[in-house]
Amino acid sequence: MVRAGGGQLVIKAGDIHLSQRGTLQTLAQGNGDAGSIQIQAGDLSLLSGADIDASNEGQGAGRGGNISIQLSGDALIEAEAIAGEFLGQSFLGGIYSIAENRGQGGDIHFSAQKLTMQNGGTIAAASLGSGNAGSIEINLSGALLMETASITAQAQQAGGGNIHIETPARIQLLDSHITARAAGELPEHAGGNVAIINNEFFIINHSQILASSVGGPGGNIHIDSRQFLPSGDSRVDASSERNIDGTVLINSPEVDLGSALRLQAGGFLRNDDLIREQCKVQIGTAEAVGSRFIVSGAQSYPSAPDELRGSVLGEE
Repeated sequence: MVRAGGGQLVIKAGDIHLSQRGTLQTLAQGNGDAGSIQIQAGDLSLLSGADIDASNEGQGAGRGGNISIQLSGDALIEAEAIAGEFLGQSFLGGIYSIAENRGQGGDIHFSAQKLTMQNGGTIAAASLGSGNAGSIEINLSGALLMETASITAQAQQAGGGNIHIETPARIQLLDSHITARAAGELPEHAGGNVAIINNEFFIINHSQILASSVGGPGGNIHIDSRQFLPSGDSRVDASSERNIDGTVLINSPEVDLGSALRLQAGGFLRNDDLIREQCKVQIGTAEAVGSRFIVSGAQSYPSAPDELRGSVLGEE
């Protein structure tokens, strides 16, 4: 555990691995702002409830601290189940800059190659009180894989923050959500904006992307992907319960499978053209009344009944 109170925490390391609720913190519990955290490293893993936390737990207007994480390698975030709920889910572990009272959530800037989030892993710049949520910016050179995970700039009593995610590789969400929802009651409590840009597949399965709101206008959702593939039970929502809905803009080429299909030249074979006469079997000197179809053990067959059968190659 490393704590810097409300000061600044700067770490430069090869790889950073935290587990068993290990933590890097610059928490503030008074009236001031939480301290900032700056990390430069290779790989990063936060396992079994470990976290990086610049939240503000004070009762005043102090805001959450800013977090900047720059990795040259990959990141893995895996949370731990808890008895109660935190940010609407029963998991704890990840990267947090949260304001619990009148302050605003801090901003989170994260860059890496590949980012994997699972088992409740969270990146949050949220607000639990009357202050607005902070913003989240994620830049990757590899894939973003989320399973039962969340990226959230939501506000429970105020306006949502903005989320920007960009990667040239694929993005895949399973039972996960990316949300900038604003649950504040006032007209100025607008939903945050969500922008997700990638040049490959963006797959969401039983997941949500939200910029919705209650009292204020909904935020905007912009998805720019080579192929956007949502499941039928997934939700992309920028609506407002009491105000103007936001906009959802999805730039993704439509796939017309019919244009890729090609019929072979010619038509289908007709049975009545190919079988011109009824098959008959001679039994002794009397002609049988019925017909039989006999399959023998030939090694090759003609492509049509009136064509010659191909020869069978053998070894002597």
